[in-house]
Formats: sequence, structure tokens, C-alpha cells
Amino acid sequence: MRTIQYLNRIYRKDPESGAFIIDVKLEKYAYAFNEWDSAYFKRRDLDPDLAHFLNLCSDEIPFRYKIAIEFTVNEDQNPKMERLLRTSLKNYFANKMEAEKRLLRRINRRILRFVVFGALALLIAAAIEPLVPPNPLGRLLNEGFFIGGWVFFWEAMSAGTFQRPERRKLMRSLKRFYDSSVRFTYTDADFMDFDDDDDGDGDQYDSIDVTWQAREKKERIGDNLEIGRPVAPAETTAADTAKENA
Repeated sequence: MRTIQYLNRIYRKDPESGAFIIDVKLEKYAYAFNEWDSAYFKRRDLDPDLAHFLNLCSDEIPFRYKIAIEFTVNEDQNPKMERLLRTSLKNYFANKMEAEKRLLRRINRRILRFVVFGALALLIAAAIEPLVPPNPLGRLLNEGFFIGGWVFFWEAMSAGTFQRPERRKLMRSLKRFYDSSVRFTYTDADFMDFDDDDDGDGDQYDSIDVTWQAREKKERIGDNLEIGRPVAPAETTAADTAKENA
């Protein structure tokens, strides 16, 4: 109950589909992608900060709920770029799912090898136990096969208990992103406030920013656009004067 109250407080919800909306603010379409990736637009990798932000949001929202991604773009609407961005997102999550499937297959093969090697080691240990001479070297050989067999079984259990569930959880998250709807809104404002609390009473969630903005990326690229409300020259002058008088 507390989880759904928390989600309803910091995420908007689509009234039709019931999906929780992840808000992403973009100054430009290109900011959604990794600036180091020179591949064709449809195959480009997502910006690492954006991918990290989406993963954090997905971890907060239980799998029983759907999600939707809404980009608020601060430039003129471009239907072609919208289609390319949707296609790129689908391809990105599809490629990630294929990579996870390959990793799961490798984990399954590793588990099978560990079980086979463990069973062989235990069978050899049981078979040679009556035959080894009763001296330290013979006991060491026999115990070595027993211990090796149990180590192989432990590795198989570890991979199946810890590694495999984590990869399957990531697969579910990627599949949910792949199936999610992607929508676009447009604004000319440099500052957006998603707090719809009209009663004026602050609480512990009012200061949470659930949007992603490419501040550091803008600085690396050298874009002159500023995020936030610019300070008026008169305000700056007054502040400087007060500072000098102090």
C-alpha cells in the first residue's frame, strides 16, 4: 500500500492504460544518445546517464505495473526525429535483450558443466575409495575428488541461485521498456515544474526531481542553452552591490 502511494506521489499515471509515466526532458533529440557512438541513428546507443535514470525508475516501479516514457523536447516538433527516436529505443532494448539471452545461455551451459564435472568427481571419489592405499597421499587423492565434486556443485548452485535470477530480472525490465509506449510533448520554457500539489503544503517528496536533464552533456558539447530560469541583470547587479557593501 505504501509503495503505490509513493509511486502515485512522484510519478504521473496514464488514465487510459494505467501505466506510470517516466518523464524525460530533452533540450534536443540528439541528447538522448551517446555522443561517442557514431553509428547510424537507428542503432545508436543511449546516453549512459539517461539509461541509468531509466533503470532507476524501473527499479522503483514493480513489474506488475506498466510504464510509459514521455520526452518533453525543447525544440520544434520533428515527426521524422520522433519516429527515429522511437525506433532507436526499440532497437536499443531489443539488442540489450539479445545480449542478456546470450548471457543466460552461457550461464545455463556453465551450470550444466559444473553439475557434470561435480557428479564425475564424486563418482570417481566413491569408486577409488576402496582402492586407494591407507596412507596420507591416498587419502589426499580421495578427499580431493570429494571436495572438488562438492565445489563444482556449489558453483552450479551459486550460478543458478544468484546469477541467473538477476539476469532474468534484467530481462523483464528490458522487455517492459521494449513494450512501453513512447510519447512526445514540446515546450519553449527553460524550466518545468511537475509538482501538481495545489494545497501548498510541502512534504518529503516535493524536492524529488523525477525528470532527467542532460546538464553535464550540454557542458561537454559546449551548447549555450541554459537550463533553469536565468537571473535578470538587475538582480545580478543588486546582489553584487550588496556583496561589495558587506
